[in-house]
Amino acid sequence: MKKLTSLCLAFLLAFSLCATALAADVPSDWARAEVSGAISAELVPADLQGKYQQAITRGEFCRLVIQLMRQTYAADCVEFFEENGGFTVSFTDTSDREILAAAQFGIVNGVGGGRFDPDSSIQRQAAATMLKRAANILDLTPTVALTFYDADQFAPWAAEGILFTSALIDPFSRFPVMGGTGNFRTINDETVAVFSPFDLYTREQAICTMMRIYDNWLMKTLDPDGYHEMFGYG
Repeated sequence: MKKLTSLCLAFLLAFSLCATALAADVPSDWARAEVSGAISAELVPADLQGKYQQAITRGEFCRLVIQLMRQTYAADCVEFFEENGGFTVSFTDTSDREILAAAQFGIVNGVGGGRFDPDSSIQRQAAATMLKRAANILDLTPTVALTFYDADQFAPWAAEGILFTSALIDPFSRFPVMGGTGNFRTINDETVAVFSPFDLYTREQAICTMMRIYDNWLMKTLDPDGYHEMFGYG
């Protein structure tokens, strides 16, 4: 009887661990449709299609943003740089071609001392700054930015990127590229979004924001007049 009980407990433990592992490979409910759309649009490398709630690294972010550029440019920008003078940027801690390409575009910078630090995580305010640079390359236009309750916590170098990405609206889902993480109700009973600039940026958040930028580019390319008219873009 004891042996049977032990076997049952071992089975339940193994099943629980397996279920936990499988759950990590499934996007959160709010992200599921957009992650699926991004995969269908070939915006997500195969090895980044999992561990969706995990904090994304700087190197992984570069791979996503360069894949976005490949799909919007309809060409391999990494090979383009290599065949037209090579990379003019370099780092002492990585020679990854996609990181160098993202730096060549001006989307990412190093962390100082000639280093890129590809394995470190990204805060939300840094992600907003890099996403704005990517959107600028694609010549996308924002509308009216959200007002954030925690705006006084934004780093001076990040405020412009946060306001830009909160004002760049996906023309299909109507979500901002980067919205808030929740809401705060003021003493005047007004609801204001919270951005949480120091929270870590996850894979699924990064994938969804790439999809929203891609949607902007897609509509602007296919229907420029409709794109400008939908939200009163300039």
